[in-house]
Amino acid sequence: MVALGDTTVLDEALSSLDVSVQAQILELLRSLQYEMNMTYLFVAHDLQVVANLCDRVLFLYRGTIVEELERNRLSDAKNEYAKALLASVMPFSRR
Repeated sequence: MVALGDTTVLDEALSSLDVSVQAQILELLRSLQYEMNMTYLFVAHDLQVVANLCDRVLFLYRGTIVEELERNRLSDAKNEYAKALLASVMPFSRR
């Protein structure tokens, strides 16, 4: 974890933790975010954790941002790489 001004960078902060510990840390991060009006740059491969904590999600492919979506608009992904990543962990129903 690194603090940059008013932003805290968390790079794979939960990746090696047990699921129950992950849940506790996520709750702590949410509480701190709300109580202290904190901003996180949360780098992770676990899209479910990202969607749980983050307001916006950026998808990178080969070091380039290929998609940026609000958490509640993940099913609207246009980029094929982002859609494939999302489909692998979050099935969306198409109406």
